[in-house]
Amino acid sequence: MKLLILLASILVPLPFADADDFYVDAVQGSDTTGNGSSDKPWRTITFALSQSTNEDDVVHVRPGTYDPHHGEAFPLRPSSGVDLVSTQGAEQTFLVGDGSSPVILIDSTVDFAESHVTGFTVAGGSDGIALHSQVRNYTVFLTNNTISGNLRAGVYTGTRLESENGRLFYNEISGNRLGFYNSGRSGGAVWGIVGNRILGNLEDGVRIAGPFAGGTFNAERNLIANNGGIGWTQRIPPDIITSIQSTLTNTTISGNAGGGLYTFANYACYYLPYFGYRCVDPTATIAAVNSTIGDNGGFGGTMRAGTSATCFGSMFRSIAWGNSPIDNNNFRPYFSDIGTGVNTGSGVISVDPRFVSLAKQDLRLRFDSPCVDAVNTGTGARDVEGEPRNEDGNSDGVLLDDFGSDEFHTLVFPGTPPMAGQPFWFEAQAPPAEDGNLVTVVLSLDDGSDSGGILVPGSGGRRLDLEADALFSFGLSILPFLQTTLQSQVGLTPACNLPAGGFGAPIHYAAVTLDVAGGQFVSITPTHAFVIQ
Repeated sequence: MKLLILLASILVPLPFADADDFYVDAVQGSDTTGNGSSDKPWRTITFALSQSTNEDDVVHVRPGTYDPHHGEAFPLRPSSGVDLVSTQGAEQTFLVGDGSSPVILIDSTVDFAESHVTGFTVAGGSDGIALHSQVRNYTVFLTNNTISGNLRAGVYTGTRLESENGRLFYNEISGNRLGFYNSGRSGGAVWGIVGNRILGNLEDGVRIAGPFAGGTFNAERNLIANNGGIGWTQRIPPDIITSIQSTLTNTTISGNAGGGLYTFANYACYYLPYFGYRCVDPTATIAAVNSTIGDNGGFGGTMRAGTSATCFGSMFRSIAWGNSPIDNNNFRPYFSDIGTGVNTGSGVISVDPRFVSLAKQDLRLRFDSPCVDAVNTGTGARDVEGEPRNEDGNSDGVLLDDFGSDEFHTLVFPGTPPMAGQPFWFEAQAPPAEDGNLVTVVLSLDDGSDSGGILVPGSGGRRLDLEADALFSFGLSILPFLQTTLQSQVGLTPACNLPAGGFGAPIHYAAVTLDVAGGQFVSITPTHAFVIQ
């Protein structure tokens, strides 16, 4: 009977330890008297991570600077599946290394584990965040971090996994030697790179150079700009049989000194144990979809190189314009606007896309751009600013995609064209949602007679009566009224009656672009004018 009881106790599985929430506070915490609770937090992240060993533990870090002087020992090493999360975000929570090691090193020992690093400024390391796991199907989420001033890379992965899964979401990666550097030997890496700003790194913004047995990088809504090297480069080493596939969607690549997009692979022969010599074409492909590539130097906008027959580059619904010395070396374009280089193909045009300002690297489209409503194959996704695609940018009643990373949105647009004796109106559809939005406002101007004009909403009854030769002079004078309208009277549809006999001169229209910052209009620029006879 005792034997049966003993066997039963052995066969009953022990429960897993429950996941815990621990707290760190640089000011109020103590590694000696604290217990990791919200009321009695620890002082250092190093100590907290030494106590957080259960998968799914979460270490909550309160504002402060966590560096060697504070008592941190780098690299910080979360155990497998442990999350590291700030409570107040990267603007108030700083992890600062001493340059001798990564600031955070994720080196999982558990298959299928998942870790998160969220809301920190990570600086001063040999790498900002480094991945070195050698297990199967490990997933890491790096979200809402500012990663800057690291000696090699903001994010470095040199893992040797059966399958590496990474998620790089809404980070700013700037001022490192390299932005994102992948050089692992994964048996199938899959990365989602979404909503990041990869800016001003000394060399490449994104460098993929790992000998994968299949690596897939899906990038969406990123800004990759002003890096000292290439914006996005992938290069298969010469002695590797492998493949890399990158898809960049709704992404802007601009101002990179070494060039915009680059892919390289060489045909080569190798000796494999048990198989002998084999000759292969490594596959290295880049597809730019609804992306904008402009104002890059080096080789210019795009480059495909190497002797592999399966090294491809392509552009769909994209723009390559204003790159020096050439916009498109040898990517294959479809339904795109391409300046110099290879600029023919199905649906390809080669005309000025009319950016807001190429000189200022503002690669959003003006309302009169030929890239607005240019293609009938819509993505249904969101553009680089997170705004919805399929906007009716030219107000013809048809929802179509624009070429490039930015979908043109008109906040104020004319309604029914003016007719004698009929009201003319325009609508304020929505207020500006974020800094830097460009609002195209279209107004009707008459010939200056007292019998006509446009009633400005929110102006207390003010009517615009301007001379035709003063077509653009109205902008600054009505700016306060437009501001009031767009910010507080959304959807208002003011109207005024045109005289029954019509005007003795043509009715003039003007379009102006308003630049928005901090919820206020800061500049106004005339962009277009036309006349209805």
